[in-house]
Amino acid sequence: MATSARGRYDPVFQPSSGPSYVDPALKTPTITNPFEIESQHSNTLGIQPSGWYGALMVIKDAFLSLLPVLFIILAFRALAVNGKPLSSSGQVVVQAAKFGPTAFPIIFAAVVGRLMRAYALWKAERGTRLGVLEQLVGSQNLLASIERVFVLRNYTLLGWSILILWALSPVGSQSALRVIGTTEFSSSGSQRVYYFNTTNDGLHTSAFDGADDIYTNGPPMEAVYRAALLAPENVKASAVDIWNNPKVPFLEQVPFYGEGSNPWLEVPDVINTSYSSLTGIIVANLPSGHNSNFSIQTSYFHLDCTDPRFFNIDYSANITANPDQYYSGFLDWLGNIYFTPNKTNNVFGFTANQSSTGAFEFSSFMIDTNWNYLKGNPLQAPINLIYASQGASAPDIAAFNCTLGTTRVEANLLCSGSTGRDCRVSRMRRSLVDLTPNTTTPFNSGDPIYLENFIRWFTFAAGAMHELVISPTDLYLSGSNDPYKPLLASSFGADSPSYNGISGHSFALRFARLLNTAWQVSMATASIAQPPSNNLTALAENVVGYNTANTTANTMLFTEVYAADPVWLALTLVISFILLACGIAGMAFKYLARAPDILGYVSTMTRDNPYFHVGAAEVRAEGEDAAGAGSGWDEAANGSNRGSGSLLLQRRTNRQAAGRKEARNGDLLDGLERAKLLRNARVQIADVKPWTETGHVALRSLR
Repeated sequence: MATSARGRYDPVFQPSSGPSYVDPALKTPTITNPFEIESQHSNTLGIQPSGWYGALMVIKDAFLSLLPVLFIILAFRALAVNGKPLSSSGQVVVQAAKFGPTAFPIIFAAVVGRLMRAYALWKAERGTRLGVLEQLVGSQNLLASIERVFVLRNYTLLGWSILILWALSPVGSQSALRVIGTTEFSSSGSQRVYYFNTTNDGLHTSAFDGADDIYTNGPPMEAVYRAALLAPENVKASAVDIWNNPKVPFLEQVPFYGEGSNPWLEVPDVINTSYSSLTGIIVANLPSGHNSNFSIQTSYFHLDCTDPRFFNIDYSANITANPDQYYSGFLDWLGNIYFTPNKTNNVFGFTANQSSTGAFEFSSFMIDTNWNYLKGNPLQAPINLIYASQGASAPDIAAFNCTLGTTRVEANLLCSGSTGRDCRVSRMRRSLVDLTPNTTTPFNSGDPIYLENFIRWFTFAAGAMHELVISPTDLYLSGSNDPYKPLLASSFGADSPSYNGISGHSFALRFARLLNTAWQVSMATASIAQPPSNNLTALAENVVGYNTANTTANTMLFTEVYAADPVWLALTLVISFILLACGIAGMAFKYLARAPDILGYVSTMTRDNPYFHVGAAEVRAEGEDAAGAGSGWDEAANGSNRGSGSLLLQRRTNRQAAGRKEARNGDLLDGLERAKLLRNARVQIADVKPWTETGHVALRSLR
């Protein structure tokens, strides 16, 4: 049995075969076969915890080794939901991936850190270079591994491998986070859609067909018309009406109109786009949640108006007895423009303001036409409308002469939104299908009563006002943004409707907008203000022929689906499998190593330290851990140089008597076990030989 020159015995490096001798120069045992342990000491080395504590440690180590499986499962779950619509199970995967940057580096550090220590202990037990051990034990994170490589100048395969291994930690953290996400998946299709047809110029399509239709549909028509006129200015100027029906712009007002040979013109999505009506086109059977793109054939009235002419009233004449003198200047300008055989019969006769004498009709307006009632020719074209407004001060009458026509267009609509019904006209051009002359209107194809009913109803459409209150229609046409503001005669002045400075072009746009609103209301009274139906004819009035048209829409469904990034998915799997291998290897090396784990612990500096002395009172003694706190512990902990023979005998006796747990209180204690027992011992790094010339720095105990 070999002993050191000072009587110390080190059982860890005792060979089981071959001679062991003391080198006379080194005075320490020389190991001829360091990879084998003396058989007679095999029962004292590699002692692993037993019983329930040992089982708990095995479970803990196995659990740590298998933690990387969680990220492997995450990667395969991400692959399983890839391309599928959003679901509760998929959201679990997304939420789990968000914990990647937090959980992955913690698990990675625990697994790889254990591997480094276990492998270092296993290598130390079999003999290796100190630089290798320092590299392994010190590489507990990426920065530490970089430091060990360059400070130790350990430019070896092992050093670079450890560095690369630790570099996988931040990459794995990001890959776990980015392994799953969401994206939009599009699927195209087609759908038959139905829309309100305004291009039918035949009879029985409007409530103006006859008196019965006016009486039957008049109240709901007026309600819809007034609601559209009462809407806020931003709604009037928007691409949809208050019921979310898309409006058709004036093609003549779209930028670049008239250039080229009827190209598609993009409708700008701006607030100042000029729309042809206050109400929009009803579209039905749009697929919910889809984006739709389709074109419709539609039409609207357009007007070309002269700049206003102003006339004064001869208030010296009696309007009842001598209307020709009362309106002399105005009637002279009208000439042969009249609607009824008696040209004075309709001059401010049917106005929005009812007066028995006409004395206060300064707040009214009139519409007349050049239609020859006696001629009765349905092909009379073009039709002129005379709009005249009677004010409160000179000039008393402002009159516009407007030519009425019809613009027939093809409008391309884009619809989107959660319901698929948020539509707007995106581009327009002149119709290539309906080539009817622009001078032809629905009023050219029937009895003159058609036009007469339209003009008469329009006069009262905004409401029959008191004779002292200005008509909302007149207010709107004069440029007011609040046409229902009640302006009384007493407030006339700056707030009175004035056509001074109103050009014929500006008036024509506003007048045509109201005429188109009235015309659309007469053809689709109820359905404009109702939710869209897939069957538009079901909304038709009983006495009004209801017109629908259909077209095919190209649809696109955008579905949000899960998307597993193939690059990050591959990185997650590769790094997770590497981490799993590290976990298994770390557990294997831990249980293959038979030596106590003393690498890298402060408590290891107390082993065999002649400057460290501690008594039993300073040792934590609890239960079985106190078994070696007597003479066996003193020798093991203090490492004193007292008689090696008697101490060796005492040591063996203690081990045989107290068993393995007691044996671990000495030189076979792991670093943490020793630290636990010595945690109350006070230590100091100091000069332990201050009396010498050079001194000696070491760890010593303090009393």
